[in-house]
Amino acid sequence: MTRLCDASGSDKGFRKHLYTTVYEEFIKPGKVQALLEIGLFCHDDQKKAGFDYFSSAPSLTMWAEYLPDARIYGYDIKDFTSARGEWTGIIQGDQSKPEDLAKLRELGESFDVIIDDGLHASKHQQISFSCLFELVKPGGFYIIEDLHYQPDKAEQELKTREALKKLKHGGKWISSHATPAQSAFIEANVEDILFFDSMKLPRTTSRDAIAVIRKRVTPQNATEPIAEPRGSTLHESGPESRPEARATESAEGSVDA
Repeated sequence: MTRLCDASGSDKGFRKHLYTTVYEEFIKPGKVQALLEIGLFCHDDQKKAGFDYFSSAPSLTMWAEYLPDARIYGYDIKDFTSARGEWTGIIQGDQSKPEDLAKLRELGESFDVIIDDGLHASKHQQISFSCLFELVKPGGFYIIEDLHYQPDKAEQELKTREALKKLKHGGKWISSHATPAQSAFIEANVEDILFFDSMKLPRTTSRDAIAVIRKRVTPQNATEPIAEPRGSTLHESGPESRPEARATESAEGSVDA
């Protein structure tokens, strides 16, 4: 996956975050029927470009090659109507507006994987998660990238990373951007939440950068605690999984796995 990612120009691979080592653990070819990614071009690159339309969607190109049998959808506030690839479709909309996110319901899809790589603002992340977690298939994954970076330093709400930790350890989704019904649904249907680091320097700010949220196969009572994470060959963020250690492992041959 990392090789395909780097070739596509996406920042999920070795050139920046190395999130692909996490994705390979949870996203398997032949087992994913539908995938949705929010945010289709690096936000910094969008700002540098200075225009509102784009002719390529690097991450969708990577997903279409890695998951050739899956339906691949993208969602972005910018205009990608001129982009061409082997993906299924791209929907234009603002992820901070529930009425725009409702367009995704009109697809009639349930997704094995939803990835939020959008603006990275806590408000946007929390609105999207609250609105879209219902569209994840039982046993599927909702993944939020770049939790270590928020573009608006004046954010007043609880940071998404902290809100997810409260959900993981306390079983409560505390967000001013969720309705009571959405919060109850999330609390009853999240099985576990795992955090992993980004490779992006400086390493002191790259901890717990990506969250993998697994949806329950069978809902539990909303008042019960979230279950312990299932076994994995990956280690969650912690002293044993600092970015420098993962970089060494990757340099020794795991990049092109």
